[in-house]
Amino acid sequence: MRVKSDFKTFRDRRKTAQKHSTTRIIGTDEEVLAALPDRTSVDLQIATYFRHWETTYRILHEPSFWKEYANFWEQRSSGSSQPGFAAMLLLMIASTACLTPKDDVFEGDTTADRHMASNIIDVCEAWNGRQPRKRLTLHFFQLQCLLLLAKRANCVRLKQDWVASGDLVRLALASGMHRDPSLLSVGKISPFEKEMKKRLWITIMELEMQSSLEFGLQSSLTALYWDTPAPANLPDDTFSADSQELPASRPLDHFTSASYLAISRQSISLRLHLMQMLNDPSEEIQYSEVLDYDAQIHELLSNLPKWDDSRAKLPSALLQVQLRQYLLILHRPFASLAATNSRYVYSFTTCIDAAGSIVSIHDELTSKGILALNNMRNDVVRAGLILSTVIYHNCNLVGSVKPVAPPPPFGERHFVDKFVDSQAHIAELPPPLHLARSIEVALAVLPKEPFLIRTLCPSAIDLLDLAGQIFEQKVMRMGTAYMEYWLLTAAIGMLPPPSSAKPPTASIANITSPIDDLDARCRKTLDRFTTLTFRVLALQKDPENTLASSLRTTMASVSPSDIRTPKSASENAPAANAGFGASNTAINSSYSAMPGMGMGMGVEPVMKDMNGTFDTLDDMQVDLGGWNFPDFWAFDLGGDF
Repeated sequence: MRVKSDFKTFRDRRKTAQKHSTTRIIGTDEEVLAALPDRTSVDLQIATYFRHWETTYRILHEPSFWKEYANFWEQRSSGSSQPGFAAMLLLMIASTACLTPKDDVFEGDTTADRHMASNIIDVCEAWNGRQPRKRLTLHFFQLQCLLLLAKRANCVRLKQDWVASGDLVRLALASGMHRDPSLLSVGKISPFEKEMKKRLWITIMELEMQSSLEFGLQSSLTALYWDTPAPANLPDDTFSADSQELPASRPLDHFTSASYLAISRQSISLRLHLMQMLNDPSEEIQYSEVLDYDAQIHELLSNLPKWDDSRAKLPSALLQVQLRQYLLILHRPFASLAATNSRYVYSFTTCIDAAGSIVSIHDELTSKGILALNNMRNDVVRAGLILSTVIYHNCNLVGSVKPVAPPPPFGERHFVDKFVDSQAHIAELPPPLHLARSIEVALAVLPKEPFLIRTLCPSAIDLLDLAGQIFEQKVMRMGTAYMEYWLLTAAIGMLPPPSSAKPPTASIANITSPIDDLDARCRKTLDRFTTLTFRVLALQKDPENTLASSLRTTMASVSPSDIRTPKSASENAPAANAGFGASNTAINSSYSAMPGMGMGMGVEPVMKDMNGTFDTLDDMQVDLGGWNFPDFWAFDLGGDF
């Protein structure tokens, strides 16, 4: 599918141009101050920042910030400057760039808002790299946290996130932030600083833990001794830098902007322990242990307070999601065996319940215009892929189809000659052909028994469709995560539609010859992705840019049958037993091979035969052993990492 080549070539050229542009950024005070918009615009975006972010991760003290903010503009009008505070403002602006629901225009493969945020982050990161680290002050840690937050909120350079968050943890350790501030001598640190250090330490821990979970790597906090207590459940306006003593902490059922950190602190030890086990490939978790951890997680979930405050929507959702994600990961291996072992039916229902809760939480937030959680986290795609795995392994597998290379499309040899020309039009470059030579694909149909699995599978497939819609909103709002979107779309498309639960009315030949259903599912998957491609094309800021021109040429020159329609497996085979794959997309992407899909082989030989198969995503903690996704994106199209 030449859309792949269009995106890849444009992406390579844009990254090359961006590298040249970045080398011109020195990170001077003047560059930081020049990047700051007018005050009217800044006022609106800073208010948005506090409304969305400072009810979860606590980085700033709002009353103190507004005093410094007013002082900053007064000094700026008189000719003085505070580049450090200006950098803080810029990072707050960047973290809110994509939080407003709208059909943003695209600049190539990314949205204009995300492109603007990326430019701001480049300037601030260059400036931050020039600053000394001799004095690790509160302001220093606030800037580091804001830099991490801005990158995650815009999916910018996420491949560096685990290293960056781990580096921040070590800096916090070097400053003694992991120890109880009350151990310091009286008068050496003010009550205000003690409280802010508590907030920042828990925030840094949460940022690092989530990064470790999504990367599948060990946390820097594992086996680390720390005794910093939870921050007080107090609103910011109850204390200040001049306070000699803090008021008493309020009950946790009374919502304040610090409530999320105070409650999240209670489950950190359990989550760190689970992460250590789940990210250790040599660890073999027994089912009895899974049930024990399941009980502990559900107890924590049941103890979460129910707040009526409108500001509590985001922190309540985050508290739920960061616990339920562990239920998904713990139960997934056992849920896949539920159809053959009734002991694991509980894991099957738990996976569906946890995935349903996560997707519903994100759906509720996005429907209310709250995009922060969906933008910065991969909960939806993780839940979707795990749910698809579980459903597939509990379906009945019928027949098998082996992909065979189709004849090259008319005129393809003409494109091969142009491949050596680096200046050739993107759409004229030849699509690489990667075939899964020895992988047979079986058709998944909904089971007739056990009754509970037969009943829940259609509902779970409907849930998967909702997950795809929610993640599509993220892709279109930010102009990134195309690779993850393709994988999620393929994972959804490989499953039967819920309506197939009805008994088949056709002959048994139609069941044992699944090519028709494979063809339909293939078309549905590809149509969904090409529809998104057309939307990206329609929203281009410059309709004549390189990517837009290439996509138009591709869509106009390649017929639907060349893109989507499976070909016969051999000249002598009947159509019903034919293989599928007119292109590397149709062959490899729509039906990902898994153990039990008629392969009869282990994971490693399959990976070898995939001829450049997809490597496990760095930003998702999903066990993809047994998922052999296609080489649809043989390049980094998941974000500016």
